[in-house]
Amino acid sequence: MPTNSPQVPSLSFAAGLGGFVAAVAAAAVVGIVLAFSLITGSAAGHGHAPTRFTVAQDIPTSFGFVAVEHAETIKGLTAKQMAGAVHGVGSFVGSDRALVQASITLRNGPERVLPYALKQFTLVATAKNGKTRRYPVSNATVRDGLLQPDAAVDAGLGFVVPRNGARLTLEFADPGRAQPIVIDLQSGSGRATAADKAAAHHGH
Repeated sequence: MPTNSPQVPSLSFAAGLGGFVAAVAAAAVVGIVLAFSLITGSAAGHGHAPTRFTVAQDIPTSFGFVAVEHAETIKGLTAKQMAGAVHGVGSFVGSDRALVQASITLRNGPERVLPYALKQFTLVATAKNGKTRRYPVSNATVRDGLLQPDAAVDAGLGFVVPRNGARLTLEFADPGRAQPIVIDLQSGSGRATAADKAAAHHGH
């Protein structure tokens, strides 16, 4: 009477099965690594994202929000346009320069009183060759002060810059950040013509 002995898997079948198991394990490891990389990479990307923003954008800060609601560049005037009354006019802007006006909003959070100062705002003019020059606030509708919790302040800031074709950005020094917040004003300083420069020189 014949007996049925258990079949022994062939070496080729065993090798194939082992290879399949190894492939599945490798795929699982790769999947875990990719998922971890996506998570950590995304977090790292947020941590190193450039702090550059635009006009009409509520920008998170260490204390609340800051925003440039509106910005415009106004060409300076000639002495003739001022009817010659330029002497003693402290805010006079010659035709070879421009007045950059920015309407900003600072909003404080609920935690503490926030001291703020005009020197926290700096206008940066970047020429085509990449060189930059920084300009402080030349006039403003507010003075340095304190912002109460959950309060906001609207202010108009003015900066006087040469009309040399530079691109303009506004930097805000957030006291809780190592690097300033950069806001692209999406405009330039304009470029003075030879006549503008001559008129400005004559006015001086």
